[in-house]
Amino acid sequence: MKKVLYLVNFEFRRIFAKLVLTAGAMLLAQISIFLIVLAMDKNYYLRFEHLLDLSFYHDIFKFTCGVIIFIAAYNNYQDIYGIRNINHLNTIPIKKKFIYLSKYISAMMSVLVIYAAQITNIFVTYKIYVSTHNEIPKMSNGLLLAFARSDFLRLLFPFDIRMFVENYIAVFLVVYMFLFIAIWLKNKDFTRIIVVSLVLWLYPKVFDLISWLAFLA
Repeated sequence: MKKVLYLVNFEFRRIFAKLVLTAGAMLLAQISIFLIVLAMDKNYYLRFEHLLDLSFYHDIFKFTCGVIIFIAAYNNYQDIYGIRNINHLNTIPIKKKFIYLSKYISAMMSVLVIYAAQITNIFVTYKIYVSTHNEIPKMSNGLLLAFARSDFLRLLFPFDIRMFVENYIAVFLVVYMFLFIAIWLKNKDFTRIIVVSLVLWLYPKVFDLISWLAFLA
């Protein structure tokens, strides 16, 4: 177990600097665009979540997650196909599956850091929004209502267990697939590609069926 934790720490340190730069760029881009949108008179009376949509928060967030997954996948493929190829990995005194597990955990930690940075930025942005609307009456639960009304905010912080599980299973599967798809292709492991793709396609329908059966009950 200590060896796995060491490998996770090693893999995370490899990506940490790029992770900080990427997260910082996301926050800077989002707040900058938000301030520009907020400065337009026609947008002054819009709800907070509508301003987030106009500021492309969702698109920037998805792009940032894609960048982090790409960086993690690139490091993985570089270890396997690059200078430090699989022959080098075979010299490490630990099973290969634990090496891959450490890479996956590191990638998931990086994506979750982006999620945490985005949620933090939502709170910061809301503080900016409130500070520029002093003369407009505001409810104390304005941010909570914004989370309830916005699909993007509920994606970040789901309100119920079903949505939480559904959202984060999708994240786990997407990271898993993109991190190892090149390895599966090299090994001609098309079965695993098909299975993961089917799970990604079917699991929302399974949750919908469970909800429907619960409603009937």
